[in-house]
Amino acid sequence: MAGRLKRNLIFSTVFLFVSFGSILLLAIYILQQASLQSAKDAWAQAQSSIEFQLFLNAETIHDNIQNHIQRAIETPELLALMASKTVEKSEQLSRNQLKTLVAEALRANPVANSAYMHFEPDAYDKQDSQNLADSAHSSDQGTLEIYWVRQPDGLQFYPIADPDFKYRRQLDAFGQREAEWYLCPLNTRQRCLTNPFWWQLEDGLSVQLISVTLPILVNEQFLGVAGVDLNMPDFNHSITEFIRPLYGGNVRFFLVSDDGRLLASNDYPGRSGESLASVDPVMAALIADPKQRLVSIAGQEQLVERLQIDVLNKQWQMLLLIPQQVLLNEFTQARSDFTTLSMRNMAILIISSAILILITMVIAFKYQHQRERLLNQSQTELELILRAAPTPISVEQLNQDGFQLHKVNQAWLETFGFEDKASAIAAFAECRLWSSVTDKARLMQQVQQDGQVLAFGVWLKAADNKEFLAEVSATLVNTETEPLLVTVYDDMTDHYALQSQLMALNDKLEQRVLVRTEELQATISTLEKTQQELIQSEKLAALGNMVAGIAHELNTPVGNAVMAASRLRADYQTLTAKMSSGLTKKDFEHFLEQGKDSTNILDRNLLRAAEIIRSFKQVAVDQTSLQRRQSYLHEILDDVLVMLQPSIRKSGHKVSLQGTTEPILLDTYPGPLEQVLINLIQNALLHAFDKPAGQVLITVSQQDPWVILSVADNGKGIPIAMQSKIFEPFFTTRLGQGGSGLGLSLVHNMVTGILKGQLRVESMPGEGSRFWVTIPRVIPES
Repeated sequence: MAGRLKRNLIFSTVFLFVSFGSILLLAIYILQQASLQSAKDAWAQAQSSIEFQLFLNAETIHDNIQNHIQRAIETPELLALMASKTVEKSEQLSRNQLKTLVAEALRANPVANSAYMHFEPDAYDKQDSQNLADSAHSSDQGTLEIYWVRQPDGLQFYPIADPDFKYRRQLDAFGQREAEWYLCPLNTRQRCLTNPFWWQLEDGLSVQLISVTLPILVNEQFLGVAGVDLNMPDFNHSITEFIRPLYGGNVRFFLVSDDGRLLASNDYPGRSGESLASVDPVMAALIADPKQRLVSIAGQEQLVERLQIDVLNKQWQMLLLIPQQVLLNEFTQARSDFTTLSMRNMAILIISSAILILITMVIAFKYQHQRERLLNQSQTELELILRAAPTPISVEQLNQDGFQLHKVNQAWLETFGFEDKASAIAAFAECRLWSSVTDKARLMQQVQQDGQVLAFGVWLKAADNKEFLAEVSATLVNTETEPLLVTVYDDMTDHYALQSQLMALNDKLEQRVLVRTEELQATISTLEKTQQELIQSEKLAALGNMVAGIAHELNTPVGNAVMAASRLRADYQTLTAKMSSGLTKKDFEHFLEQGKDSTNILDRNLLRAAEIIRSFKQVAVDQTSLQRRQSYLHEILDDVLVMLQPSIRKSGHKVSLQGTTEPILLDTYPGPLEQVLINLIQNALLHAFDKPAGQVLITVSQQDPWVILSVADNGKGIPIAMQSKIFEPFFTTRLGQGGSGLGLSLVHNMVTGILKGQLRVESMPGEGSRFWVTIPRVIPES
């Protein structure tokens, strides 16, 4: 007995050691896997932290550079605003005051190295002729040129002798125009930031700068620019200070312009403005390859972060190089913490493994029991809800033959007229509930494709084969055992009947509306025809007035030509008579001299008559036919002014033209455009002035793809109460005194209709009126 007990004890001890050893080996293996997983988790956490920190730092750098440029641009914004407002209100500062204002603005802005304002000839105060060669603030030609530079001992003013320096288009050593700081806002009418350039302040002293400039505009007219210069060494120092606090000062950065030139770098502080490809080819290749995130330089792995910075009209790129060792410090610490924690927990895991397994099994059995109880309770509650629902609801199961009816509620049985569930299941299996088997197939196909169907209108059959219209909504629900189809039926028969009655009533109303519409359309057609006849009469009357004026205009050149021809014929007859009685050299020379004068008079007057006839012919053709063609704007304006010369001279007022010197080619309808100009000019001559010597100014400007024309007068203006009515047909303040009320209405219809443009008016009583006509340079085909 004792031996058997001893053997059992030995076997138990061996079994215990073997079991404990197995558990120990299993625990060591599990802990090893946990340690590896911990290392992966630590690395993932470190990578997430690195990415988030890089994102925050990139946002900070971007905001700092944007704020730096914004601080620089505050000065020219203030100067441009002051200049434009004083010119707009005719309260210009004196040139000395403007010079002082620029100096004070530069003194208040520590970011800028210099501040300046440069103007077009006679653009600011119209006093260029009084300031010729005044180097205190003007060039040799008198244009206003102000340039202040910050020096170590204070601000210094640099006079500008040659005003044409700001128009130089020659390319500098970096491939940009020398006067890009002026030409960019001149051409774009926008804020401009230049690339780096060298600027010679004086002999032997050159500085490298970038410029921030704004156009000075008054009523869309360019007066000049206001700007500041940023010193490139100072700019490089500022960017370096933005980045220095990052990662303990271990970050290398390269700020590069959109044309590949180095703007700032802590590796090459003295080489700003040069091409990055020549300064550091490795970095240039790195910028060109946006997918490369890790690079090895001098045996050290560095993480690459790229940042795009949009500044005014430039797109800069910044390249950040962060040593990977700096970023891995956090990972190393996290991994060490995980390893220490794993070793500490190894003993606890071995001791508690058996207890944990036992507790887990107990909890599992208890959870399984509770889960079964809750599931039974949920099914009971679902059955109660299904039975109590007032809407017909059915539940179908999916099998190999399709969907089979599984459950229905009491409302479903009452709607379909079945007494029990069994008879409903049989009818469902035989497809006796559907008026059309095709409708059922379509519904089931949509459910299987989309997982649900909403408000599917279909005709169904009750148990007594009586059809009714229903809206069926079904949803496919995937359970743990099998998919179920929950279907809701809504009887729409009464609603369908009401809707049919409403449709019949709507049909009757539509018939009444159609009859009334036809009557109104006939009335509108009659009114439109009458209006078109009045407009055509207005155009023909205007053309008749031009014919009378042109006939009067032709009298002078044709009369002069007839007189010259008569004189030439008399001289010829005199010469012929002298040939028979003896022609002298003096007589022949006298004939040649008189003939030269006569032919010159003939040539000038016949050319003048031909020009008048050509202009009238072109305008007359354009006015009587709607023909699209290419023509130059100045030719159209010249033809219109030639045609209107008799009316202008008769009115006693003056009409002048002002605009761009470059020819503007239009692809449009010249006839409507000429009619618009004629009506606007004649409207000003007829309505704007109460006394002679009025002024009408026509201005032309181009802002692709638009052309802007304005017709302005210095007359009595339009009362504010009438400005909203002037484009209405038949509205006139001179009814019975030469005004028909169709002129401006015709202008508005042609501009907004045929010419696809815009028309607006600006007027103040006592200050004159201005009509703005904005049309596309090329009219769209549609």
